[in-house]
Amino acid sequence: MQTHVPEIVYILFTVVTAIGVLLQALVLLGIFLSVRKSFHKMQQFAERTEEKLGPILSSTQHLVEDLSPKLRVTADNLLEASHLLRHQANHASETVDEILNLTQAQAERMNEMMTGTLNTVVDASAAVQSAVSTPLRHVAGAVNGLKAFFDVMRKKQPEAHAAADGDHFV
Repeated sequence: MQTHVPEIVYILFTVVTAIGVLLQALVLLGIFLSVRKSFHKMQQFAERTEEKLGPILSSTQHLVEDLSPKLRVTADNLLEASHLLRHQANHASETVDEILNLTQAQAERMNEMMTGTLNTVVDASAAVQSAVSTPLRHVAGAVNGLKAFFDVMRKKQPEAHAAADGDHFV
């Protein structure tokens, strides 16, 4: 069974489809024009940015190329100076330690010398005192003995002389 569709429906369908396709084409044309306009704006922006940043980037690149070897040399010099400074500090510390040890040893020697000298002075003083005081005591004893002898001869009491002499009586 075949149904018959009027021709007008086909024509209307074709017209509606054609209008839809035409509308779609206009929308796509609008999108194309909008994208092209945005592309031109982006391209102009890129050109202006390149014009302004080009010299800056170029001078920055030249600056980096010029400074790079100098920075390497500076870093190497700082490293070498650091090692040299550490070595000198260690050497100075060792020298100070050595000087302190020598000073301490010298102070100990001086202490021994002074102790020996003072001991010798004390011994000499004791010897002189003994050498002088012992004969003086003997002389004093002899003088007291003579006094006692003369007093006995004059008839005086010898006890008075012994009491007056105190510790010097022999």
